[in-house]
Amino acid sequence: MLIKSGTISINRTGSSYSYTLTNAVASNLFGVPSRTAITSFAYGTTYNQTITGSFSNAFFQVTGWDDIGAVTLNGAGIDYTVSNESGRAELVHQDVHGTVSKSTINQSL
Repeated sequence: MLIKSGTISINRTGSSYSYTLTNAVASNLFGVPSRTAITSFAYGTTYNQTITGSFSNAFFQVTGWDDIGAVTLNGAGIDYTVSNESGRAELVHQDVHGTVSKSTINQSL
């Protein structure tokens, strides 16, 4: 996932999230994501919306599953507020099971 611009404001209490996207734009590194909380997600679209949900891991969860590669690049401003719970402060969880070439990253930027 490559977030090119915008602001992401994240509030986390336990496994419950509320996040607001303001002028957030994502760029394609690996094709259509297999999991997203955004209905009708499309790369290059500017998103201004609030999304809520319950997740069991970090906000940015990248694993390389489904041959999508494991890269997170962020150009957005992030405001991350988390409850003071043990083990819940993780913003990015990245298991490197796949990768992508530098030229693919540069092209997406």
